Amino acid sequence: MKNGAMKIEIYTIAATMAVLAFVLSVSIFGNMSVQVGTETIQDSPVAMAAKLGDGVLSMDAPYFERGVYANYSEGLENPELKYFYVFEDGAVGHTEDSTVGIGLPFKCTQTNGKIMIRFGGDEEPEEILNITAVENGVIYGYFDGAEDRPMSFKLIEDADPDSFDAVEYMNAAR
Repeated sequence: MKNGAMKIEIYTIAATMAVLAFVLSVSIFGNMSVQVGTETIQDSPVAMAAKLGDGVLSMDAPYFERGVYANYSEGLENPELKYFYVFEDGAVGHTEDSTVGIGLPFKCTQTNGKIMIRFGGDEEPEEILNITAVENGVIYGYFDGAEDRPMSFKLIEDADPDSFDAVEYMNAAR
């Protein structure tokens, strides 16, 4: 074996050992953090694997752009789409509930990893939506204080934010 081939084999073994050490650490310690560029990703092993795996779009803001996003609990296989966030642009919009036909206006500021939202008006307290992943057209996150209730936001491709009505949308889907 030549020196060059031996060096490549040693580097390959070292890289494999590093990956195995990381996987073992995640298995033993649960939550881990990884530095990716200027972002620190800290999450559960499953979510971290999803962030670093296939289908990851971007972890950079803005996450929400003009459009209608269905909102449902993360992990549901075939969720009933009843709740919607309608973004007029990336900073203002309103929610809509198809079961009662009402919602709240909101304003938001999107930064890397967080969205600060004020539902109802400027005098209302700011709520923080922490973004954990963006993949396959779905934005994943949770609100501060509700870490145990992760949420998914899926863009409804054919919905127009100017004319969207959640009740009509749900009636048409049935």
